[in-house]
Amino acid sequence: MKILHIIPNLLKGGAERLVLDICIELQTHDNIHVQLITFSESNEYRELTNKVNHHVVTSRFHPSISGKSSKDVKDLQIYISNFKPDVIHSHLWESEMVLSQIKSDAKWFSHFHDNMSQLRKIKLPFSKKDITDSFEKRMVLKSYSNKNVNFICISKYTMSYAKKVLPKPLLRNINLIHNGIDFDHFYSPVKAIKADLTLINIGSFVKKKNQKLAIEIVAHLIKNEISCELILLGDGPLKVDLIEYARQLNISDQVQFMGNVDNVAKHLSKASVYLHTALSEPFGLVLLEAMAAGLPVVSLDGKGNRDIIKNNINGYIITNQSIESFSRAIINLSKEKELSINIAKKGQRTAKKYDIKNYGKQLLKLYKESIS
Repeated sequence: MKILHIIPNLLKGGAERLVLDICIELQTHDNIHVQLITFSESNEYRELTNKVNHHVVTSRFHPSISGKSSKDVKDLQIYISNFKPDVIHSHLWESEMVLSQIKSDAKWFSHFHDNMSQLRKIKLPFSKKDITDSFEKRMVLKSYSNKNVNFICISKYTMSYAKKVLPKPLLRNINLIHNGIDFDHFYSPVKAIKADLTLINIGSFVKKKNQKLAIEIVAHLIKNEISCELILLGDGPLKVDLIEYARQLNISDQVQFMGNVDNVAKHLSKASVYLHTALSEPFGLVLLEAMAAGLPVVSLDGKGNRDIIKNNINGYIITNQSIESFSRAIINLSKEKELSINIAKKGQRTAKKYDIKNYGKQLLKLYKESIS
């Protein structure tokens, strides 16, 4: 079987990391030929990319209502025609747009890494972006229908969204496969939480990741004489604002901004608790990585992460942005050593179920059923 995965670039992100893990895993199976295409050279996963058959094929499609569309898919069309894949698996909206202009007999799988906002139902009053999104949506949905596209949703949350926005004839093509992780890569033995807490949070510094709440929680813990620090991994436009906010709360020394790092697993293994504050979470790949690393997880309810976390069993899921509720859960974990170990072990068993090896088997089964 020939399988082609397509994603715009390989900058740091959950979708990008998952695609690489998928390609690495699938190529371990007999008679499976996997190739990965990106549209640009942007790549922050050089080490992993060396393990897959990766090609950069510059491609773009930017439709314009005024008729001034920008399109360059010739090289990609030639590549696909020569490779003759049995399956094309697309990731993120830019890939959906480009593939809408490609001709191929391959079975097309579109991956709902999140609730693709361009497919939303537009409500009054219209903004300029609403009009542009609606224009792109019509083109992509037409392509989906013509090619009888299959869809992979990563959680019950994204699946519910897909059922609301896709045409009725395509609803039978929706599949739920939770994302997977390289469990062995992130695994670390569960250990008792030390008195000096190290909280860790991973994600881009953008509004929806809500790291401001994490900083407020640490300030509250310190005010209540709990010794702790916060490690923030990631980068983004709000970084300067967050640094300043930590300074305003007089906890600059307790908040470390580490940037984008290659050794995420190493940082997780040294932490005490994983603190997740995202306002919306399509699934929560990083939660599984933290669980695999033996950390108890305290997370805001982002809807998609309900598939992973069972409250008070394998982690804590907080229903609102209550600093007190988060702090109470963290303090409880720090004081009740047996409880924290028990929750961490159950979390680790949860993460094991989502190992990329299991994911690969599910995906290949779906591919084969679609082709046959």
